[in-house]
Amino acid sequence: MTRTQTTRRRTTHAPKHDVPAASEKDPLAGPDYPAHAWIPRSRIEANPNNKRKDYDLNDDFLQTLRDGDGPEIDFIVFPSPDTPGMFRLHDGHRRWFGLQRIEELNASEAQEAGQQPPQGEPEEEERELAYACRIKPELTHDAVGQLLGQVRTGRHAKALNDRETAAALFELAEQGVTREMLKQATGWSAQKVAQGIQAGALSEASQAAIAEVRPNYTPDLRDYEAWCQLQHDPDMEAEALAHMKNSGMYPEHAAKLVVRQHQEKATFERLLAEHQAAGITVTDGQLPDGAVELYSLPRDDDGNAMTADKHAQCPGHAAYFPSLTSASYYCATPSLHGYQPPAGQPQAKAQLPMKKIRQGNTEYRLAVEERQKFWKGALRSRTDPDQRVLRIVVELLEYEMPEPLRSKFGQIHTTDTYKDLVGPVADNWIANARTAQLTWRLFGRYVATMEWWMGQRYSDSLWRLDRSMASSRRDAARWLRIAEQLGHTLAPIEKAIVAGVQYLDDTAATNDLNIDESAAADPAEDQAENLGGDLEEEADEDSDEELDEDPDDSDELSDVTTAA
Repeated sequence: MTRTQTTRRRTTHAPKHDVPAASEKDPLAGPDYPAHAWIPRSRIEANPNNKRKDYDLNDDFLQTLRDGDGPEIDFIVFPSPDTPGMFRLHDGHRRWFGLQRIEELNASEAQEAGQQPPQGEPEEEERELAYACRIKPELTHDAVGQLLGQVRTGRHAKALNDRETAAALFELAEQGVTREMLKQATGWSAQKVAQGIQAGALSEASQAAIAEVRPNYTPDLRDYEAWCQLQHDPDMEAEALAHMKNSGMYPEHAAKLVVRQHQEKATFERLLAEHQAAGITVTDGQLPDGAVELYSLPRDDDGNAMTADKHAQCPGHAAYFPSLTSASYYCATPSLHGYQPPAGQPQAKAQLPMKKIRQGNTEYRLAVEERQKFWKGALRSRTDPDQRVLRIVVELLEYEMPEPLRSKFGQIHTTDTYKDLVGPVADNWIANARTAQLTWRLFGRYVATMEWWMGQRYSDSLWRLDRSMASSRRDAARWLRIAEQLGHTLAPIEKAIVAGVQYLDDTAATNDLNIDESAAADPAEDQAENLGGDLEEEADEDSDEELDEDPDDSDELSDVTTAA
């Protein structure tokens, strides 16, 4: 900090024995000047050739000076070329004007309170506020040196970046400094302080590993915060680094994906043990020949589809795990239920290995969560530069409106997705809102509708080209492009959907527009899955732990209904 005191009482630091006190009789009159000196305030003036105009004397900066927490450096001055005995500032103008502003505020506050300056001893009244300074006489007639000094100090006066600040916050928190104090010191929100403390715990070794894989990328606090979950597990960290290297993922996404994969693996092991203990046959991979999903079995007299509970006593009752977190049930003896396979329609087999299907499903769901976090923040926006959002709203209305918007727009406010992303507003909000706010509010309904649709369990298959869902994928790709246009960073699996290529399998990559949508529909398909069906009924079915439809093989997300 600047070596001085700023109080209402006119006092000065006692000069150290190796720094001569400044007075009219000391060597500060020149021509020989000491390297360091305490110089009275009245003998220091701002440099009229200083190019900085905006000193940003904000409340936080002034409070820092009041608390004595300013930069630990002295003023740099040079003898005035115009006024003998005076010194001009070379470096420290912001602190100089900040200290003066504090004195003005103190005097104004005292005057408003009707206080008189405190009276001291006569000799104390004569003493004047002084500042510790370094004197550079060589700058007096060196205009070039003065200007170059401004450029250099302005260039190198660099604050800690967020990652460096986070490392400091972590150590301060470890030493017991309260988060309220850290908020005041940084000017960050409570949420960002908490994020910074977590991110600051990341080891230098982990930081170096990230930098080695992505040398041209500058990680942010979210990256480091997410990576902290991996740094004590070399295997998990290696998996995340591999995702970054092979798929181009950002550190945050790669770390979250690895954590999610390990969580789902643990869930799978638990569910597998439970099914085996219950005597349910579990197959790994594709359905056995002749087996069908339960939803393909004939319905009962009331039109209800077969459920896992109803089918549990069938000798052909079995399960497999297209997702590590939920089982899909099938019947290995469908003829016992009167099932007859449609003529000329052999059951389609997945082109991707089950391991890649599970991995892709996990990545897809994580991408949905991260994208909805983006939307939740974006929908709080109060501006619409160049009416970008308004143009998107009109375009979605006028040009090939996506099927989810046609079917669900009017009912979407009843869903949890809408309540989470958009939420209610006050009764008088519309009357007082600006045009841009109204635009975002309307667009929020679009967001909730599309995100609700893309977040359904059967939407996991949107990334797979071995499913007859080209129309739905085009809607999804269009929506992802809109999200990217408004600031969302697409995950690798989202980029694949936009590009119309097969994710996780280069050999199966194809143009999505060439996929045949003319496959005959299965008449036994659960019509409640149609987008034109009842939203409330669909939401109830999706929340049921024992869905009668496989989320991977349920391809009916648009007007085209096909058998898996």
